[in-house]
Amino acid sequence: MINLSYEIKSKENLLIFFLISIGAQIIAYQVHEFGHYLVGMILGIEQRFVLTGVMHEELTNLHQALHSSGGLVVTLVLALISLILLISSKKSNSYLLSFVYANTLLRIQPMVDSLVSKNMQYQDEYKIAESVEIPGQLLCIISLVIFSAIFATAIYYSGKKKMLKVIVFIFASGVAAIIINTLGSVLFY
Repeated sequence: MINLSYEIKSKENLLIFFLISIGAQIIAYQVHEFGHYLVGMILGIEQRFVLTGVMHEELTNLHQALHSSGGLVVTLVLALISLILLISSKKSNSYLLSFVYANTLLRIQPMVDSLVSKNMQYQDEYKIAESVEIPGQLLCIISLVIFSAIFATAIYYSGKKKMLKVIVFIFASGVAAIIINTLGSVLFY
């Protein structure tokens, strides 16, 4: 009877974690977009905040770099705050972990998709890099490494060390694929 009760409690905890993770992802996305909107307000840019992002007029290079950095900086700050709270909590806190995941995956997942598909022009990091005339892929890879390091640190401090080994292997494989892909396009095109 005790094991049955434990399994039910475990399933309930998983459901609660899943629901909190969905909520954290929605909050992270909206706060990320609000970061863009806030910078736009400060710069006096004509814009509209809609559910899927911020619509704005055509921007100069400087304004594009600043506007794009608004969401990126807010997401980085939220990921770091969530990580610090997770580390400072005395016990494994899966709910804080969901907020770290939400903010790091908000940048990791689209970045990996964009680097693999070579369709990066819509990513904030790429827009910033192009606006200040540095290679777009470089800033995307730097961002990917930073957010992946935060993600891996969160996994480590959450006590899920076996998962960390899998994540590090996947990340290393992905970085190797990106480097090979980039070198191939430079050498053969």
